[in-house]
Amino acid sequence: MIRNVRIVINDFKAILDLKKLLSIIVVFILVFIMKKDFLINIVSLDEVFKSMLGGPYRVTENTLETLVWSFYMFYLIYLSGNFFYTELTRRSLYSISRIGNKKTWYLCIQGSLFLLCIAYYLIGGILITICSFIFKNSLIVYSILDILNIIFILSVSSYFMINVYLIILLIDKSHNRGFLFLVILDYISIDIGGIFNIDKFMPLNQGMIIKHNLEKFSCLWSYMLLIPLIVVCIILINYVINKKDLLAIID
Repeated sequence: MIRNVRIVINDFKAILDLKKLLSIIVVFILVFIMKKDFLINIVSLDEVFKSMLGGPYRVTENTLETLVWSFYMFYLIYLSGNFFYTELTRRSLYSISRIGNKKTWYLCIQGSLFLLCIAYYLIGGILITICSFIFKNSLIVYSILDILNIIFILSVSSYFMINVYLIILLIDKSHNRGFLFLVILDYISIDIGGIFNIDKFMPLNQGMIIKHNLEKFSCLWSYMLLIPLIVVCIILINYVINKKDLLAIID
């Protein structure tokens, strides 16, 4: 168990090296700069997070909101997918021989990707908090738990999206095409949910804070929907990886 935890931590360090850490910092600073004008009438840090990370209700309804959401969301997906693709195509044989079996290797990668999601939004949350108090030092903090809940629902929903992307990658066998397909799928899901008011039942929309607020469904509902789906995705990917030759999975 301790050995597996060490492997997860080492993989996590490989994903989040200094260069990528700096790039994440730049991403969230740019997010703040693009949306700082919305803070003028906001009095609490809780509302800052909802404004900064709320996401679009419809893709074409608010171009800036869609751009900002896409910027920070898809960068995380791309980082995760690139790591998985590199592990699968270049390092898998060495890593598996070192670890002992494909199942442990794969589950360690999953653990690292989940850690990345949490770290990504924690870093973003810290930067947004610092920038917000610099920009407007009179902000009130009503509920730290609400802020942490926003960070965690974003982490869980992003982790689900990453697993959907991994499934697409295993089917299409192309990192870039798979990424583009996920982007299109997300945009379609956002608009369908907004048009028919069914966001509550759209798995890809569960991390959209604005949809939680407007359509009145809770983060608890999102966890109850996403966690079983994540488990199914993990089992499905594990089945494919364990049943097939890794060199045959990706061209």
